[in-house]
Amino acid sequence: MVVNITGGTTAMQHTVQQVAALAADLGRAVRRADLVDRRLPQEQRDDPYVLGELIWLDRERRE
Repeated sequence: MVVNITGGTTAMQHTVQQVAALAADLGRAVRRADLVDRRLPQEQRDDPYVLGELIWLDRERRE
């Protein structure tokens, strides 16, 4: 299971992380990811459709 914790409200991010933790407790392979745009805010507003950087927050679990 890949879990994207980018965006949404704080409550939504918390809920997504809790679901991911439950899945991991049930033995599912879970990886959390974040999408980051390191450009200045004005650059993001001027050209919003630019690919961000994918950052994995967990190590890959191998079984």
